[in-house]
Amino acid sequence: MDPDVRLLNKRHLLQTRAFCERYGGITIVIARFMPFTRNCAPFVAGIGSMTYRRFLMHNVVGGIAWIAGFVFVGYFFGNIPQARQNFTDEIMAIVIISVMPIVIGWWRQRRRVTAALRPHAPWPAVSGQLRYGTAI
Repeated sequence: MDPDVRLLNKRHLLQTRAFCERYGGITIVIARFMPFTRNCAPFVAGIGSMTYRRFLMHNVVGGIAWIAGFVFVGYFFGNIPQARQNFTDEIMAIVIISVMPIVIGWWRQRRRVTAALRPHAPWPAVSGQLRYGTAI
């Protein structure tokens, strides 16, 4: 790795490239619907070496889904009086639901890392087997 680049970790770049090869297209489409990820997805695609043609195709599909989805949902919910009265609550629910995948992914990754760093207990304690006639 170039010593001048201190912000980039080579292991993270390799993980990003592998992620983009496997999930890059669907990530670009779904990122349209997630408030904070929407801004980062193009950079992750670039770092992951996604081709411009593939990025453009998925970006256009995501844009069409984003526009069509909100136009249709807005039309149908706009005609319901109860939806008009609770508009602020609905917006808050949308924001919370759209951020949940990010929080869940972060939490799962954090659990994996802490589980890998935790020292392993002896076999009987881990499996719940009996040791010397007593339950552990």
